[in-house]
Amino acid sequence: MNNGRVLNCWPTLLLVQNLLYARYMSSVLWSLCLEVQMYLLLPFLFLFFRTRPLRSLLVLWAVSIPLALLQPLVSARLNVIEFAPCFLAGVIAWRMQGRERWPAWLWPLLLACAGIAFVAYAEPRSNNYGRWAVCLAVGLAIPWMRQLAVPLLNRASQVVARYSYGIYLFHPPILWLSFRTMEAYQPLMQWLTFLSLLVALPCLGYHLVELPMIQLGRRLSERKAAAKAAAPAA
Repeated sequence: MNNGRVLNCWPTLLLVQNLLYARYMSSVLWSLCLEVQMYLLLPFLFLFFRTRPLRSLLVLWAVSIPLALLQPLVSARLNVIEFAPCFLAGVIAWRMQGRERWPAWLWPLLLACAGIAFVAYAEPRSNNYGRWAVCLAVGLAIPWMRQLAVPLLNRASQVVARYSYGIYLFHPPILWLSFRTMEAYQPLMQWLTFLSLLVALPCLGYHLVELPMIQLGRRLSERKAAAKAAAPAA
């Protein structure tokens, strides 16, 4: 039994649940494995498109649409291809950077419009066309936005970004605990529990797990760089 549990943990640790048809330990992890698998391609896309015209990248986005439509007919394990147009919209935004013309205050408005469009046209699981179109629109809009120049808002955004991974992982069980397990309690108690845990658990997760692992990775990277620099002298 224990060996089976250990084996079942490996797909989650390696983020290959979709490739092995493994059960997700948390419902939100379905997208994380797709992100990591797509990130493996990003260095190659960077090297290939950094000196090529933008239209070649737009052609790749257009080609990814029929590939995404054909993917379910080939294998459900390759569902990362279904979301390739979404990721490529981000690559297009990177390739178009340096065109800041629009005021920063316009970004929240455009993002709200994109969110409404996503809920209206892309939320049904089968409606990939809406999802791809919304992601492309956001990717095309990002390079035109100027940087925010509000220090307080920038600091708040940095704090949210620092704990965003913990919020991403912890919010489903916190929602379940606060509004399902505690459904007999007063709404005020439910919301206090939800908001308190939504602050406390991501902070604990970051400082007890995520930050130490980041520091460990930095030390290993610096040690490897120092060893490589010392090799010619030796």
